[in-house]
Amino acid sequence: MYPQYINADVATTRSPEETHKIFVSKLKEGDLNGAVECCFVKGKWEEMKEGLEKVKTNKNLDSMMQDLETGFAVNLMLDTKATYKYGGGLMSLIKNSKGIWLIDSL
Repeated sequence: MYPQYINADVATTRSPEETHKIFVSKLKEGDLNGAVECCFVKGKWEEMKEGLEKVKTNKNLDSMMQDLETGFAVNLMLDTKATYKYGGGLMSLIKNSKGIWLIDSL
């Protein structure tokens, strides 16, 4: 009668792969704020901005981008949740009420 997961019946308007591509593109431009605001769950913006600033300060941003572009493949995907494996770890995404897949954790 009701979907098992919230937003399960919402049509996808931006796929996890598209979110990943936009995120990496913003990082390459050096737009950390844009990378966070376009692609992360809103409640995680400040935490992620601080984390990306730290990565940049430690001169590890290029390495991070390289990891993100290496071996990006679906590990688990449900109606509203997805986990992707990339060179350096896991990326979890969730679908919002507008059908946009956003990064929940990196």
